[in-house]
Amino acid sequence: MNGKEIYAVVRTYKSLQKIRLQLYNRVVAFVKNNYDEIKSKLGLSDEKETEKLYAKVADMIIEAGIVYDEIEMTIRMLEKVREAEDECYRMMREVVKEHPFWEEYLSRIKGIGPAMGAVIIGWLGPLSRFSTVSKLWKYCGLAPGQRRVKGQRAGYNVLLKSQLYVLGQSLLRANGWYKQLYDYYRKICEEKHPDWRKAKRHMWAQRKVIKKFLSHAWEMWWKIVEGKEPPTKPYPIDILKHADYLRPRVDKPEIKELR
Repeated sequence: MNGKEIYAVVRTYKSLQKIRLQLYNRVVAFVKNNYDEIKSKLGLSDEKETEKLYAKVADMIIEAGIVYDEIEMTIRMLEKVREAEDECYRMMREVVKEHPFWEEYLSRIKGIGPAMGAVIIGWLGPLSRFSTVSKLWKYCGLAPGQRRVKGQRAGYNVLLKSQLYVLGQSLLRANGWYKQLYDYYRKICEEKHPDWRKAKRHMWAQRKVIKKFLSHAWEMWWKIVEGKEPPTKPYPIDILKHADYLRPRVDKPEIKELR
């Protein structure tokens, strides 16, 4: 399967995820609007009504196959969409396993699974189409000063940027090397901008991590897939003459610097 086909599968997978959530939210909304009746019918115990409780009861109705005429068709569609979503995930997992960039690099980073691997390989890739990492950042909407202006067409891939922030969250939850890097950037931000709110400091540090990962992925794509050194050196080394450039790293089987 080539890059365009992987891209198509990824887009289909993301679309199915969106549809699944829409259908699921309809079931949750039904539970919320009819909770007293459902509680009496199912013999549920008294609990404080919260969104979490409504979701729990919705899951119960779906898994047990309890029929309510108002949402019967919604649940049937939800089941079909879940099956299609699972099949797309299986396809992405099989495809990325065959790609050298997954085998030698992405699979060794905590927080990156087959679905995100397919996004990077099939949607963002080939990374060698960007002659510099700055052009890659710009394409992703992460270049300095790059902002979306209301009423104007974005000069970057909006959907891809949203997926990269999902990637950032996944890297932090995985608690690997990039989480350590986030903590490092967060500390710098807190010292430099003590007046910023926690949410702003978090977004600043997470953005730095995403950009660093992209620069690492770009560098490793050239080495692994193209079989040669990148056409340009990292900006901190080539322009700023830094000796402490943070080189690409992997987490599995242990944290290791790559050269």
